[in-house]
Amino acid sequence: MNCKELTNDILLDCQKGAIPDEISEHLSACPPCRKRLKDIGNISSVLSETLTQDEMEAPPSVDEAVRQEIENISAMAQARKKSYFGFIAASTAACIAIGLGLTLIIRISDLRKAKNEISAMSERKTGLEQALQEKNSVLSQQEKQFLELKAQSVKEMESLKQSINNLNNALTEKEKLLARELLESRSKAEELIVETQRLNKALSEKDRIMDDLQKANAMLEETVQKREDLMAQSIGIIRQMDALKQQIAFLEDKLGFAKALIGDVNSDGAVDIADAQMIANYILQQKNPDDIKQFDLNKDGRVDVADSMLIARIILEK
Repeated sequence: MNCKELTNDILLDCQKGAIPDEISEHLSACPPCRKRLKDIGNISSVLSETLTQDEMEAPPSVDEAVRQEIENISAMAQARKKSYFGFIAASTAACIAIGLGLTLIIRISDLRKAKNEISAMSERKTGLEQALQEKNSVLSQQEKQFLELKAQSVKEMESLKQSINNLNNALTEKEKLLARELLESRSKAEELIVETQRLNKALSEKDRIMDDLQKANAMLEETVQKREDLMAQSIGIIRQMDALKQQIAFLEDKLGFAKALIGDVNSDGAVDIADAQMIANYILQQKNPDDIKQFDLNKDGRVDVADSMLIARIILEK
């Protein structure tokens, strides 16, 4: 336990009964706390007498400041002892006096020092009062300047308020104008939205048309490619036909020469009546059987009128 834990209330309780061992050990080792305990006992015994005696005397060992406080409390207690409520008030005052007395005991040395300092403080007070008067004079001038500045500030504030009101009015008109412009802008925006939707629709239609055109262009390119392929094939066929025509003409020439040789029995380079007469003579005379191949023009194994008629047909076809 330390001195702070050993309060005046605990010491007062120690006056009424046995002292605990922990407190007793601390009191034996701490002279200031023992002195406090002794003073509390003196004050308690003296104050308790106020309830049974007409007068109360403080012990000689009590400090002068405490003695004076005890006498004041005793006088107050004697004045209130005549009534029941006065008795209660006296008891209460006694309890309060105990607390005050304990506080005075603890700080009595400080009070003595304070008495010595009062005179010095009084001198300082006089100097401070003079300084305060000078300061008040300065403050009066400053207060006058402050009042002038305040009046000027009030005027400026009024002017500022008027400017603010004018600005608010201008802002109100500006807000109305902006509101109208906003409505007009909103209307234009709606028109732009409608126009944009129309353009988007037109662009979508354009995209569809472009897709169709691209498809048609692809089909056209494919058709052109097929046409070019057909043209190439046609050119090849034409060339083949020209070659065939040349071959046919060549074969026709050879065929005509062959036809001329087939009917040319007398080998004079032409098919004519003379060849037919030779066949007729062969039929009539039946000579040279080995020449049958020369006169058997239709290749039927014999020379007869049919061979003569074949020569006649060849002559007529020329």
